[in-house]
Amino acid sequence: MKIQCEIIRDLIPLIEDDVCSEQSKEIVLEHIKNCEECRRIYETSKVQPALELSTEETIVKKAIGKGLRKIKRRWIASILVVILLVPICFLTWGQYHGRGISFTNINEILIANSFLKDLKKGDYETAFSHMNIEPLKKEWLDEWFDEEKLKNFDDDAERVFCESASLLTDAGGIQDFEFLAVDRQPDSYTVYYTVVVDGKEHALSMDITNDGIKSFFGTGSFINDPVAHFGAWSEYLWEEYEGCYFDTETKKYVYY
Repeated sequence: MKIQCEIIRDLIPLIEDDVCSEQSKEIVLEHIKNCEECRRIYETSKVQPALELSTEETIVKKAIGKGLRKIKRRWIASILVVILLVPICFLTWGQYHGRGISFTNINEILIANSFLKDLKKGDYETAFSHMNIEPLKKEWLDEWFDEEKLKNFDDDAERVFCESASLLTDAGGIQDFEFLAVDRQPDSYTVYYTVVVDGKEHALSMDITNDGIKSFFGTGSFINDPVAHFGAWSEYLWEEYEGCYFDTETKKYVYY
């Protein structure tokens, strides 16, 4: 007996859901052997659930991937915020208390670092470019010398600076340096470092403004401490202009 296609097509979903009898299943399978259209419907019904499952899995995977990307972006953003906030908080603390690195002295510290880096390389001309010698010149014009005497002041200052710095080279040069602290002064900042010369640590302090380094000093004796001797370069320039030298034995200036 030939079964109408409509009945077969009604039975196909029941077969897929496994809720029909074995006899009904055999009738459907026998029918689709000779009915191409019903066979196509039957085969399609077997594939569709898999496609739906695949679609659902894809949606779930996309949702999970999107969620993970959001978490990753938020995690990266949080790390960046921490990276930015830590130095800002550090600088703000220094600004408020007037001690340590702050917003208003960061430039002075950068100048000091550049100065020491050039000294370490033995590039004394570039190191001199970080100096601000105008206050020194003004002081000498007010108290010691006239304009004619200081007409070549800039060139003379660089020459004596480099000559004094060369003693660092003779002593082995600056091998390393380390920032220690910074203090606020009325019109400048004093920046403190430890510098290593010939394997020995020496203290060095610099008086700095935004315009450059006004002066720097070593804490040792300028007679046997190369850093202290270098820091006294402006003293040697003054002696040159004054026409004298300092006698270390008598502790007095001797004029030529």
